[in-house]
Formats: sequence, structure tokens, C-alpha cells
Amino acid sequence: MLKLKNNQENRVGKPYFIDKFSTIKPSTKIGFLKFWVAGASYFLAFMTIESALRSDILDQLFILFLLMGLLTEYVTNKIIYHMNRSDQDTLIYLPFKANKDRSKLASLGLSFAYAFIMIGEALILHTIVVELFNFLNLPTIGGLLLGTQNSMDPISFGLYIFILDMIWYKGRKIMKKE
Repeated sequence: MLKLKNNQENRVGKPYFIDKFSTIKPSTKIGFLKFWVAGASYFLAFMTIESALRSDILDQLFILFLLMGLLTEYVTNKIIYHMNRSDQDTLIYLPFKANKDRSKLASLGLSFAYAFIMIGEALILHTIVVELFNFLNLPTIGGLLLGTQNSMDPISFGLYIFILDMIWYKGRKIMKKE
């Protein structure tokens, strides 16, 4: 009984203290969430049967833009916002400072701007990675999974977004110090 009482005292303010996921740092959880959202958006835009029948790449990119913007706003940002506590500040992982206000139109517009920037940077990064791997005669993840060296896959796209988001976060952190 004494042990249970101590456990209850430790859980004040931490409702999931006894959960195994409570030992994982919020930055890791948020990073995986952003990776997953980007990969799922890419998968739904490019690898479903209906989207594979389309031959226009601009339609697929527009669908990717819409999916990533909406999922960023209504899944990622919402989870980041609700993970925030007094002992762990997760609001610093939001793409823009104005996303904290949760004003629907402004936050949605910023999420779409973030999605547009990240998709553009990911496509540029993918081109650089493919050229580098071709130069070194190494297979890419898309080459291993899909059989075509130059193709992108949801895992690669998610990794690119994860890397670019870390750079985005570190850049904001450095700019805030100066």
C-alpha cells in the first residue's frame, strides 16, 4: 500500500508517468510524428491506386501539399499544442511562433506555408541525394524499395522532412538567441 501511495504522489501533474512512452523525450516523439505525417502524406498522394493512375505530377504535388498542410495543422500542431506542460515546453517545436495562438485561419495559412517550403526543399534535397548516391554507386532507399534509383518513396520523403524540420528548428533557435 505504501508503494502505491508513493506512485500516486509521483504522478501528480504527469498522468502518464507509469507508461513506457513517458520515458521518451518529447522531441523524439514530435520528430517521429513529423516523419510519419510527411511519409503518410507522400504515400496518399503518390502511391495509392487512384493517384497512380494520374499522369500529371502537378496534381499529385498539389494533393501532397494539401495533405501535408492539413495534417500538419490538425494532427501535428494539435498534438504539439496539447503535449505542452509547465515542466516541458513543446510549443517551441511548432513551425512558426504564430501557431501558438491557434487562430484557425492564421495557423492554417502558416501550416500551408510551412508545407510548401518543406516540400520544395525536400524535392531539392532528393535530387542532391540521388545524384550523390549515383556518383558513389550506392542504392537509394527508393531504389531498394521500388526498383528505380531516381524514385522517391514515403520513407525517404519522411526522412527528408525530418532532417529539414530539425534544421528549421535549430535555425529558429539560433535566430532567437541573436
